[in-house]
This record gives sequence, C-alpha cells and structure tokens, in this order.
Amino acid sequence: MPLWLVTSLGGPALFLYGRIRLERIVFNRLSLRRVAAITALAVIAVPLYFAPPLTATVVAALVLLAVALADARHAAGRPPEAPSPAH
Repeated sequence: MPLWLVTSLGGPALFLYGRIRLERIVFNRLSLRRVAAITALAVIAVPLYFAPPLTATVVAALVLLAVALADARHAAGRPPEAPSPAH
C-alpha cells in the first residue's frame, strides 16, 4: 500500500480512534458513528489504491465531515452532556 494512501486515510482514522478513546474515558460510551467511519475508511482504501492521491484526501475529508454533521445533528437542541467517567 502506498505511503500517501496510508497517510491520507490513516491520519483521519487515528484521529477518530483518539476521539473514541476520549469519549470512552470522559463519557463512558462507545461512539458507533466513529467506529463506522473508521470501518468506511478501511473499506474505501481498496478502491482508492487505484485513484489519484487527491481523491483519497477528499474522501477522508468527506468522511470526517459526515461524522461532524452527524454529531451536530445529534446534539442540536440538547443541553451539554455531563461527564460520567468510566471507573
């Protein structure tokens, strides 16, 4: 697998994984949206192998945008969530 593809998709996947860990520690929950996004990045890596590098970067940005929009939609009209740390 080319380094540009690993970097273009691995960076966002690592960011999403870090956010999953943060939510697990702070809110004691698993974010299925982020797990699905990491899975999507892994699955889409196969066809992106044959695409230009810019395409992989745009697709990764779109996946992150989709997660951000889903989070914003979920949080709309709700009060801020109180932390409930995992024990």
